[in-house]
Amino acid sequence: MTEAQARRQILDLIQGYRLTQALYCAAELKLADLLFENAKTPVQLASECQALVGPLSRLLRTLASLGVFQQLPSGAYANTPLSLCLRASDPDSQWACAILAGTERYKAFDKLLDCLRTGKTGFELAYGMPLFEFLKERPASARIFDQAMTGLHGAETAEMLEVFDFSVFQTLADIGGGNASLLLQALRKHPGLQGILFDLPHVAENAAKEIAAAGFTTRLAIHPGDFFKEIPLKADAYLMRHILHDWTDEECLKILRNLRRGFSPGAKLVVEYVIEEGNAPHPGKLLDLGMLVATGGRERTAEEFRSLFTSAGFHLE
Repeated sequence: MTEAQARRQILDLIQGYRLTQALYCAAELKLADLLFENAKTPVQLASECQALVGPLSRLLRTLASLGVFQQLPSGAYANTPLSLCLRASDPDSQWACAILAGTERYKAFDKLLDCLRTGKTGFELAYGMPLFEFLKERPASARIFDQAMTGLHGAETAEMLEVFDFSVFQTLADIGGGNASLLLQALRKHPGLQGILFDLPHVAENAAKEIAAAGFTTRLAIHPGDFFKEIPLKADAYLMRHILHDWTDEECLKILRNLRRGFSPGAKLVVEYVIEEGNAPHPGKLLDLGMLVATGGRERTAEEFRSLFTSAGFHLE
């Protein structure tokens, strides 16, 4: 890489905030939804989303240059495969992720330097309370968070259900299972499987509506609780996806030891998302920085997981 190329590349990295906010605005204005059936001019879009024509045209032009929307010869704009990922009307889209990135997480990341110097989370510094307390007090934010997690993990869930054969189990317990989206996909794929959702009471209450709407109340039991107190569940497979990364090693040990106390003999615990050592690029490394800011948790390598599980009385396969 030449010096000029290095300067260009580092400048692109430095100015990433512009793209985050541009995508947030596109999501907030629901431009992909407005363009879903047919192309529209900036004048038409501005009227429908209550924006000024001039600034909106500049936003669209910028995003179209990156493949998010496309400008037609007529001057109208249409969707692209990338912009379709920002549809608010699609529950599996990245719309909620864009909203989250441009609002609450953006404000929290503004405190990253303070995180490095104080050991506090960016979320606490920005909002005066931990993330999960914030979500408990703000149902609207909690809904966006749950939707973002569904969109973020949708393809990942399908891949995981291909890799892990849950059909060999009778009951799958999802610890911290949120809105039950993963369990619902697992139960659809494996008709003989029963599910248990374990999460905080206010989360479980919202999940109950999703489960009822999906028609799985007879196969998916809801068990409200706090995994820092106890996890009194009996299953032959337990799942903790994107849960341990929310917490410090000490907090993870408490969770895992609570699980171990009631762990069914011969049962399996599935925990995924392991980051690689060294300089190898890996999305988990940026996510690790996100966890530092959001909750004070962290992503972990295979060896870090091995140490954690061994200390809690588990054997890592």
